[in-house]
Amino acid sequence: MSDKISRRDLFKTGAVATIAATLTNSAEAKPKTQTMIGVPFERKDKVRIGIVGVGERGKSMIHDFLGIEHLEIVALCDNVKANAEEGKAMIEKAGKPAPALYTEGDYAFEKLCQRDDIDFVYFCS
Repeated sequence: MSDKISRRDLFKTGAVATIAATLTNSAEAKPKTQTMIGVPFERKDKVRIGIVGVGERGKSMIHDFLGIEHLEIVALCDNVKANAEEGKAMIEKAGKPAPALYTEGDYAFEKLCQRDDIDFVYFCS
């Protein structure tokens, strides 16, 4: 058995965890107005993100992210190289630096996540 987790397995596990958390939160009747206020985060002048999944939803998110000041998309990952190239073209057309591309199969997202110059990884699937 392989010790690597595929992107599909990662999403399945995430879905199960989300359902379990939702059921737990419902059972505890927590108010829906909870926020992250009060949680300490290191202040940054620029937030650097990576995006995994550059299909229609991913491209829509790229469009939205490009409108956020002080945010830089530094890496894109997709199994379909053409999708990643389209996302890269969108970013370059907006006058931003070209992101690194990860298109080498089901486990390419792992390389993206290992980068130490990314503050946030957004999974669009």
